[in-house]
Amino acid sequence: MITFLLFCSAGLTFINCISVKAAAKIQNVFTVAKIAALVLVVIIGFVQIGRGKIILYHNISTLSLHFFRLIKKISMYYHCSAIITIICE
Repeated sequence: MITFLLFCSAGLTFINCISVKAAAKIQNVFTVAKIAALVLVVIIGFVQIGRGKIILYHNISTLSLHFFRLIKKISMYYHCSAIITIICE
């Protein structure tokens, strides 16, 4: 997963070095995709709540552990992306 994210980040950085306008268009597409995914998750959540299917986490420590692992992966991605951008410049 991390390798894929680094590959995507390197690809975007390469496109940014070639053409800023093309990179801006690609980032706009990704932004729209992220917002659409977020809206879809919210809609599915409301539908599930309407159906009465609510999951309550009784063991909050397990949930927080998964959350912090996700935050660590995301921060590693952005850190590597910044390094690639600096190298490209």
